[in-house]
Amino acid sequence: MGKLHLHICQNIFTLEAKSIFMIFRRSYNYNTKLSRTQLREKLEGKHFDIHGLDFECMDRDGVLKIIPHTEWEDDKVFTLPITHLICADKTDGSIDLKIKFKPRRIDIGGPTIALVFILVFLFLGLGFYFSSAATYKTESLVMAIIGGVLLIIYGFRMNAGYFDYIRKIRKWVKSKI
Repeated sequence: MGKLHLHICQNIFTLEAKSIFMIFRRSYNYNTKLSRTQLREKLEGKHFDIHGLDFECMDRDGVLKIIPHTEWEDDKVFTLPITHLICADKTDGSIDLKIKFKPRRIDIGGPTIALVFILVFLFLGLGFYFSSAATYKTESLVMAIIGGVLLIIYGFRMNAGYFDYIRKIRKWVKSKI
């Protein structure tokens, strides 16, 4: 019974952790008339800059990947996406290009911990507000408001950082195809 309970708890934790990370993943589909070789010629080995950071499109295990080069940036911390470009042939001779974004493993910890902290703060404030006696209504409401404000600030910061990199990488790929 103990091993089964531990196994179930581990699976639930893994499922919850994966679902939290899913909010940082994005995928987009594009159609192009270029062949696979033309597409690789236009993208593979190319460098481009976003906010002063160098990104390179390279082939790894048959999949084109756009990888940020941050070896030279020691003074700043970034949350940057790794981009996979997956080609699939269509029946009409065109290529369906799927662009998948996910954060680098080294970067995902900070935003995830911050988001979990903010959500716990927000939901505890709301929970205390609706379940506590009248003496703690003000404190719990202030806690919920602070959690809401932090969530809005977090959203703006992620939109100006990580999701801005995603928008600009999409724009670069779209300009090449």
